[in-house]
Amino acid sequence: MKKVILASGSPRRRELLSKLGIEFDVVPSNFEEQLDLSRPVTEVATELAKGKAIDVFRRHPDAIVIGADTIVSIDGKQLGKPRDFDEARQMLESLRGRTNEVVTAIVVVSADKTIEKVDTAQITLANFSDEMMEDYIATGEPMDKAGAYGVQSLPPAMIERVDGDRETIMGLSTMIMHEILDDFDVW
Repeated sequence: MKKVILASGSPRRRELLSKLGIEFDVVPSNFEEQLDLSRPVTEVATELAKGKAIDVFRRHPDAIVIGADTIVSIDGKQLGKPRDFDEARQMLESLRGRTNEVVTAIVVVSADKTIEKVDTAQITLANFSDEMMEDYIATGEPMDKAGAYGVQSLPPAMIERVDGDRETIMGLSTMIMHEILDDFDVW
């Protein structure tokens, strides 16, 4: 059986993939993420996920490599990870009381084939107070997450509604991963 590698340092993706009960290694990608605001968010997320997977696959050509990328968008504007606390604050202010779209692309690469899947979910954030937002930012949680929030780490009072797979919002749908890995015969 081929080795499975997750091309991500994300603890959330590692936790989600481990739910499938397969053995895998974690090898973070060195792929340089850049958002191309002129292209549809699904294309950008897929390109970034593919870049991460291929970067690691080049170093481990006998493995099955999983790359994933998550982008939050609102009003056609793509939001990646905030660069600093001020940008996290700006992102959360722009999302407050509104529905945003979360796109997660998963790309799995092996010597034999490449499979790409994209899933989309929506989350409506509550009209939370500035104090609640500042308390959340102070935890540091927003800093490594697209859109400056993690659905699993937001206080429940900051979430009004979730439509779609929560795992897609977290960065790796186990349902989609199971479908893809079936095609790679990893069981």
